[in-house]
Amino acid sequence: MWKYCISYVSSILVVLFFILLLTTTEHIEYAEQATVVPSQNATTTTTAANVIKLFFVGDIMLGRAVETRMSAEGLEYPFHFVKERLGGADATIGNFEGVVSEEHIQTPSMGFQFSIKNEYLSELKRTGFDILSLANNHSNDYGHNALIYTRKLCKELSIFCGGSYSLTDTFSSMVYSLQDRKVGLVFVNAAGVIPDRDALGTHIQKLLVESETQIAYIHWGNEYELEHSAPQQEIAEWLIDSGIDAVIGHHPHVVQDVTLYKNKPIFYSLGNFIFDQYFSKDVQEGIGVELAFDGAESVFTLIPYTSALSRNQPQEMTAENAQIMFERILKGIADESSVDIGNGRITIGLE
Repeated sequence: MWKYCISYVSSILVVLFFILLLTTTEHIEYAEQATVVPSQNATTTTTAANVIKLFFVGDIMLGRAVETRMSAEGLEYPFHFVKERLGGADATIGNFEGVVSEEHIQTPSMGFQFSIKNEYLSELKRTGFDILSLANNHSNDYGHNALIYTRKLCKELSIFCGGSYSLTDTFSSMVYSLQDRKVGLVFVNAAGVIPDRDALGTHIQKLLVESETQIAYIHWGNEYELEHSAPQQEIAEWLIDSGIDAVIGHHPHVVQDVTLYKNKPIFYSLGNFIFDQYFSKDVQEGIGVELAFDGAESVFTLIPYTSALSRNQPQEMTAENAQIMFERILKGIADESSVDIGNGRITIGLE
């Protein structure tokens, strides 16, 4: 009889183990357009303070000279000074410049087709990245098959990769679930192409129904220009008129100015985060944008970075240099009551 009792208890324990496994396994559901994605860190990072945080950075290019550096110094080299910040948010988002093809060949020093090693995606995940945008001018560098392969690897790693060269792609928008707040993201490439506004409007309308906060993460603008262009401003204002709550841009390789339109922030360019450009101070600087939902407010805090001290290895600026950055990029809205230029912070009431 004891033999049967032990067998019965063992069966129950096995069943309970699998139930526990199923309820704790991280996963991403892929569906058409707006996909509800459970936060990977919500139960560990937001419960204590009841503050939900997203963290956005700019361009991440892990090929060319960056690959040489990572091969020599180790995979974690570019993230050495920033991994705590990247891993501390409930969702960390970056623009992935390049694709992973099944047959990798390192991009030469003057090459502009960015091939990235597949193990570097694993390192991005380990460092804390939850979402990577492929809505940029390099998503087609090795053809559609490489784009599909990159998505496949991201899915296996539980990284959501949003967008591609075209807005007709069903991955161009998603909904990320963070505790009781759903954040809608639309990924737009407007570098050298004119976005299809009908398709873009369809994504936005869907996000307005399925989420409380909507953010456009967009690749656009003129390279190396410190001020935004008229076409950028026109698109940004159209996005906000269409229902977007914040516009966050990348592509120019330098940090551009920040403005407000209808009390909604526009970060025209976050600049380089990890890149092998060294010819000026500006291309070795970038900013991260931390978006915190705190009670009835959304708080955008700028975190300036520099890689001039150690190539391909961003680290937070000193307070003095951060202040210089804030004064440059926030000068146009310094008098707004929602702007704290001393701390690089914009506070917006939630509707």
